[in-house]
Amino acid sequence: MDLIGKHGFDDLPVAAIARRARVSIGGLYARYRDKLALVHAVDERLVATFEAVLARAMAKERLADLDLAAVITVYVDTMVTYFARHRDLVRQVVLRARSTGDPEFSARIRAFNQRAHGLLIEALLARRDAIGHPDPTAATAFGVSLVSAAAREAVLFGEEPVRRNSARGRLLVNELVRAYCGYLGTSISSNRP
Repeated sequence: MDLIGKHGFDDLPVAAIARRARVSIGGLYARYRDKLALVHAVDERLVATFEAVLARAMAKERLADLDLAAVITVYVDTMVTYFARHRDLVRQVVLRARSTGDPEFSARIRAFNQRAHGLLIEALLARRDAIGHPDPTAATAFGVSLVSAAAREAVLFGEEPVRRNSARGRLLVNELVRAYCGYLGTSISSNRP
């Protein structure tokens, strides 16, 4: 995962992967049929880990006493933290998703995004009365796409790395929450985590 994050999927020689794993090239091919199978294993692990992190953060019992802005804060903070912690590798996955002709990979990433965004959408629609937008269902879906795209670009492709607990990281989280709340027509709360 470290090597792919630093060098990209396409430019990383199989010999370097085998050397880092302390196995022969033949041993690597005994486990993975080709380099693409290895890449799939890495992105599956990364996506599964992020999905588990999001599921814990967005668990209904953890969000029960939070208002709309606080729920958005939990989601955005979790996303920014994960992106920042795994910046190089997540950036490679995003670049691959943007450019690949691999339909299996593209389908997996789309399905993950639907599940991940669905966690936030469901939590927000449970607080539908706090949404001032005339179409809460459309607004929550569109808003999460905007916010996740902005976070992805700032954290993964910005010139300076964003660290979640830095002033820049806190500003990013706060401004993304403010933008989403503004779009939904709700106020920023005082009980944000």
